[in-house]
Amino acid sequence: MPAFIALLRSINVGGRNLISMEALRGVFHGLGYASAKTLLQSGNVVFPASGVRTETLAAQLETAIETAAGFRPVVVVLARPELDRVVRANPFAGRTFEPSRLLVLFPAAAPVAGAEAALRAAHDGPEEFHLAAGALYVHYVDGVARSKLTTARIEKALGVPVTGRNWNTALKLQTLAAELG
Repeated sequence: MPAFIALLRSINVGGRNLISMEALRGVFHGLGYASAKTLLQSGNVVFPASGVRTETLAAQLETAIETAAGFRPVVVVLARPELDRVVRANPFAGRTFEPSRLLVLFPAAAPVAGAEAALRAAHDGPEEFHLAAGALYVHYVDGVARSKLTTARIEKALGVPVTGRNWNTALKLQTLAAELG
């Protein structure tokens, strides 16, 4: 059965949108995804499913989490080959970088036309970024906390919500998905 990766946006951050990973796994189990596995406390779930589209899964999960936890997060769902493609397409591969300073931002839908150019026009900081393989790769040279390249600025340019994971987490999710199928 194919593996999918669900990425929840903005959960367990700053005391808002709280859900334990046990409760989150319970939501997945209740939907019939009994082999769901979570990674970290930030809403990363890998699970096997078949015969469904990622958009359908995302909507189903958003509704189920809202019912169970009382808030509706944006959920981005990737099929394992999509995550594999994102990892392979890393434009910073072969360069030395701190993995915690490389974020991969996954859009909830296709970015608007000209999104990367709009982002470049709106931001002239030290960060390097590239839109490729359906993801935005951002190298936060001075770290994320100090950057003016915020999620809000990125979402405005892309025209869609995003959720980000650092490079280490992306690689761990890829490994977990490979183990599941």
